[in-house]
Amino acid sequence: MGEADIAGAETAFTRAEEAFVAGNFEQALSDYNLAIDGGGLRSELYAEALIHRAICHGELGNFDQAFADLEMAAQGAPNMDEVHAARGQVYLKQGDTPRARKQYKLARDINPQVELPSGL
Repeated sequence: MGEADIAGAETAFTRAEEAFVAGNFEQALSDYNLAIDGGGLRSELYAEALIHRAICHGELGNFDQAFADLEMAAQGAPNMDEVHAARGQVYLKQGDTPRARKQYKLARDINPQVELPSGL
């Protein structure tokens, strides 16, 4: 893996984060795919990219892909509270409030600073 691969993955990750924050989930998803699937993403960004890609999938109604990304992220995520909170967000989008509530509880058990969405 060359420096160009790493730079390209990190550039795609940065673009994905900008689109994610702006709520442009389709563009963010495309850029997260480039960052993750290209193989050059540094390990400290990989779990974050998977978690955010999962949220994009959830926002776009791709629930199976969202949960698959979260399973992969759980294998090496340094912050499991983020994985649980993202699962909760996807369950909420799916309309499964009881499962969402359970995931947010797990996230808050790890990190009491995790913010609950309104209505939970």
